[in-house]
Amino acid sequence: MKLRHFLTSALLLFGGLNLIVWPSGDAQKAEAAHWAFDDSDETPFLWESEEFLDGELSLPEVDLDYVEAFEKIRFDAEAGEPDAQFKFGEIYQFGKWGVKVDRKRAWDLYQQASDKGYLPATYKKGVFFYNGWVVERNYSKAVEWFQQTANEEYAQAQNYLAICYIKGRGLEKDLSQAVKWLEKAEKQDLPKAFHNLGNFFFYGLAFQQNFQEAFKLYLKGAQQGFEGSQYQLAKMYESGLGTKRDYSLAAEWYRKAAVQSNAMAQYKLGALYSQGKGVLQDKSAAWAWFNRAYLTSEVEKARIWRDKTQRELGEEELEIARKYFR
Repeated sequence: MKLRHFLTSALLLFGGLNLIVWPSGDAQKAEAAHWAFDDSDETPFLWESEEFLDGELSLPEVDLDYVEAFEKIRFDAEAGEPDAQFKFGEIYQFGKWGVKVDRKRAWDLYQQASDKGYLPATYKKGVFFYNGWVVERNYSKAVEWFQQTANEEYAQAQNYLAICYIKGRGLEKDLSQAVKWLEKAEKQDLPKAFHNLGNFFFYGLAFQQNFQEAFKLYLKGAQQGFEGSQYQLAKMYESGLGTKRDYSLAAEWYRKAAVQSNAMAQYKLGALYSQGKGVLQDKSAAWAWFNRAYLTSEVEKARIWRDKTQRELGEEELEIARKYFR
């Protein structure tokens, strides 16, 4: 992709619960886009095979396969195998399989694996410095580890290095360098790379604003299960940006993101149920999704609409709403 000039534009879409205000000017767009670039490390167990994807149950309740897998990983980690040390570190970092979150233990395991040249573990050292977990936050140190592993074609590190260029953390802001590293990660089918490149086109940063191209990139990320892309894709279906307006598909993609605890997707899905757009109008379901959005992330407008919807419900409907997620 060739870099193009910035495009200044303004868009205002009115839609009641779904009001979207589009910022005008490059500075405003850059500020609005800043939050949209994903720099989380919240997708654990990329190494798991399909039979070990649940991970939500506590260890005593899971199938024997989980117990056997856990014990094998622990045995191999204690034997000094770097791949197992990395996997065991992720179990402690994310608190899975009945294990309490212990970032210090995770850090120690990542250090051990990194010392043996294991790239994913070296990347994790960058993540810990970036977030200030266990060690003092140091963006320059984070960049050092991201750069080292990105040069070895590790896609997660390439994405994180791009974020550092976008946000000016540990080095000077440089959108052309950010795009360069995102394109490298995109070639390895990293969902977050599709998402973050989509943001460039959606917000008109570095590239000319192009909603159709943004839509294509968000779709790739969404199809691979990344909730941020699922939410953005749903917004585009709802507003008709980059694609034909389709409330049913908007509801479908909001739902996919909502079940992954995306609070704004939960709120927007509640809005669609409240208005009967793309789904049958259901005030009980609307209340339940508004409530879930507020409980997930204290989205204030979700609380306002939850309370407003509650006043419109009868006792029987409210009871249905309260049982909706049980």
